[in-house]
Amino acid sequence: MTLGAHLLLSWTLLSIPAGGVEPGSCGSVADPAQGQSARGAPASPPRVQGAPFEVPGLQIRLRPRAGELPAGTSVTVCYDWRWFSYPHPEKLFGAWSVSYQCRPCRLDSKGEVYVPPHTVVARGWYDGWLRFGRSPRFQGLRFEVAQADTQTFARLTRRRLERLREGKESVLQAESADWSLEATVDGR
Repeated sequence: MTLGAHLLLSWTLLSIPAGGVEPGSCGSVADPAQGQSARGAPASPPRVQGAPFEVPGLQIRLRPRAGELPAGTSVTVCYDWRWFSYPHPEKLFGAWSVSYQCRPCRLDSKGEVYVPPHTVVARGWYDGWLRFGRSPRFQGLRFEVAQADTQTFARLTRRRLERLREGKESVLQAESADWSLEATVDGR
């Protein structure tokens, strides 16, 4: 990801309102069926869809490396997918682009939040001959924590989520510069 794209992504995530979300819970995800677009995507309707991916309900616990995250700290959960983009300004024969949908959340007093289950349908906006064998595909979850002077993130990949969903792993852990994350499937 280029520096410009990362700065745009950071500004976009900071502009997602978490107001109205109770501590320990999450808001809703933009619904493409109601005309709400995915971020990082053209404004036109998608032309292709990938296979749906069931993200299980997750109980998330954040532990700061120093100090404490105050109750009500805003956490943004993003569902990332990639799709083949053509024409592409930097690549003659197209390139993979990333789009995502985000869900605003707030931590409770214990540094935890429940993220409800969600079905991600990866979508794409190019359906020409160069797309052959290149369907949109869910990539994973991204957790962003924005505090007064910093913004850090951690990722859980599709493969790790599959292992958690299948019961091959009971707890997923991810690290960022400022905090560690533990995710468990709801009810386990």
